Amino acid sequence: EAYRAEGIARRRSAVLFHFHPKLRETPLVQYYADMVCGLSNAGTLESIMLMNQALADASPDLYPRIKVPTLIIIGGDDFTKPGAYKLQSLVKGSEIVEMPGAGHANCFEQPWEYDRLAIAYLKRRGLFPG
Repeated sequence: EAYRAEGIARRRSAVLFHFHPKLRETPLVQYYADMVCGLSNAGTLESIMLMNQALADASPDLYPRIKVPTLIIIGGDDFTKPGAYKLQSLVKGSEIVEMPGAGHANCFEQPWEYDRLAIAYLKRRGLFPG
């Protein structure tokens, strides 16, 4: 709804909101926000609204049907944390880990930690070579 009301101008604040508050003003995150916001074209606003709507309307009976190993990695300060724990409760056998000091964009903020967690998860299941 916010995009519908504010239009594409909302995009920059929404992009920055995905990052831990301490990182939002760093040159790297500002560069990333500039790059993402530079992708605006006629279909951008509509695709953002449709993606958000699809996430909001996801059928609850979908998640129990997931039968593959599932790892949910969230930042310790991720604004979606409550939803991530709800998702974990719906996907049987899924695991959730938090990355302290990271926000929603945890794989961008701490790629070394994200990779470490993902590789460890895959190795425990024999799904990572080496």
